[in-house]
Amino acid sequence: GTTTSTPSFLGPPVGTLSGRCGSGASSGTLPTLTPPRRLAWRWCGPSAPWGGRLEGTIYGDGSGKRGQYRRLRRCGWGIATISDRNVYTAKVHGPLPGWQQDVPLAESFAFLMALRLAATRCDFVTDCRFVLDTFQAGPSHSSTGWFVYAALWRAIWHHVDDIGADQVTVRWVPDHS
Repeated sequence: GTTTSTPSFLGPPVGTLSGRCGSGASSGTLPTLTPPRRLAWRWCGPSAPWGGRLEGTIYGDGSGKRGQYRRLRRCGWGIATISDRNVYTAKVHGPLPGWQQDVPLAESFAFLMALRLAATRCDFVTDCRFVLDTFQAGPSHSSTGWFVYAALWRAIWHHVDDIGADQVTVRWVPDHS
């Protein structure tokens, strides 16, 4: 099934994005783009894990389409757990909510969702050095107003505190290998 909730770090929705692009014969009006107002995600596979909580190692990823066009870029995130027999035990994915659509933000959002859905421990594996480096730098680095994704990382640190800092690990693996 599909589950929706409103993420607290998004704030209220802000208007729509429109304008002109290009010049000459190829120019035209951009379509009106409205970000998702609610967080939408869904479990993949036969059913959600017992209690809707992820156990074991959680693998996360983020991606984006139309990366060269900032105003048209749309990103998504996904997380999965795999059993000892290389069988998916849970897969969850969704669009990146909000106006800001960046791949490092989508990667960070996957980490946030892993923390939200983790049972009692979170062993998170990512291919994004940004997530690993930010986690290792700690909350004093990523929670200030000067940090580009401070609101999201404050939510991440809230969940890390809730689970227990000693129960959360982040590991990096090379991408596409």
